[in-house]
Amino acid sequence: MASALVLIAGASRTERGLFILHGTALRTIDVLPTLALARHEKLLYRVIGSSDAAACDDLLVYDEVGIRRTIRLDGVAGTRRLLAHGRGLTLATRDGNAYKVARDGTMTLAAAHERFIPGLAEGAVRALRDGWLVCDADASEVALHDDAGALVTRTRLEGSPCALAVDRQRAYVYERSDARAVLTVLALPRLQILERTELELEEIEDLAVVPAELAAGVRIGSRTNSTRAQQEDQLAMFARAGVRPSRLWATGDPLPPWSSLRVRIRALLPREVSAGEILELPVIVENESDAILVSALPNPTQICYRWFADGGRAVDAGSWIHTPLPRSLVPSSTLEAMVRIAAPEAAGRYVLSVTLLQMDVAWFDDLDPSNATRGDVVVV
Repeated sequence: MASALVLIAGASRTERGLFILHGTALRTIDVLPTLALARHEKLLYRVIGSSDAAACDDLLVYDEVGIRRTIRLDGVAGTRRLLAHGRGLTLATRDGNAYKVARDGTMTLAAAHERFIPGLAEGAVRALRDGWLVCDADASEVALHDDAGALVTRTRLEGSPCALAVDRQRAYVYERSDARAVLTVLALPRLQILERTELELEEIEDLAVVPAELAAGVRIGSRTNSTRAQQEDQLAMFARAGVRPSRLWATGDPLPPWSSLRVRIRALLPREVSAGEILELPVIVENESDAILVSALPNPTQICYRWFADGGRAVDAGSWIHTPLPRSLVPSSTLEAMVRIAAPEAAGRYVLSVTLLQMDVAWFDDLDPSNATRGDVVVV
């Protein structure tokens, strides 16, 4: 099993989805709830289920560069098995029906006389070049039949075989045994047991053996369009923060809508400074809005300050020092920065306001006074 790549649809203690086993290393590919898998030549077929009882299952078709097609399986919300063979694709449901699936997703009942297909919902079946491999969970057996249906050989297992995958020389069988998930490798065509490996999974729905190129396509999934993939990553970032973005990309364009911009500025302001002194203060900025704040052109958002004299008159406008954000500040995140502040040249009593400024657009504390930290400062 060291060189085989086995895809596993199942569940661990923490997540449900699609896993890949290479040797003894088990890794998660994604967390889409997967009901069935089947591989035929250079394609992998995967059925995705839904927790919504009113929804239907989806059939994903992968090639070496990602998802090739998505087919909606109208009327099916409980796929149990999937069989890909030379005559097409057959799907079995949990209610015991078996359907032929056309390329456009149209489904018709499978003929009762077709060998092993009507019983597909009862146990795992895989088509070989010159026969069929069938799991019998009740008898704890895996049986090899020739193309005419005659029994060639069978092997008894310790547990109940519940899922099956094949390549040219081996069969991979999931055995359910004493609440353990065991993957057993059998040599074809004799069905000799080669090895048994206990997996850190609580449940397995289905298996498929794939070459490295097809495994890469499964990992890529729908991320074949890099722009859309970046958008999905940005949206996922917002979702983790629990916000709905007003603007997706971190750019320096004006930030609408202004009414939604909220920041929290924390800094320990001095009570007395010398005239013309350059101060360095640690400032903490928390983004409580639903937009990304970034110090990028054409309208960079920066940490800045203003001095106000009696009556609210701004002092030394145009000479205030701007401090760029050290990194993009996404919603519900916090950053720290050292901010340089130049004290007024004239002695007196002032109010110092530290806030954010989007150049040529607006001061954040003009939008809402709570978007700043303020303090009385004596300049001597």
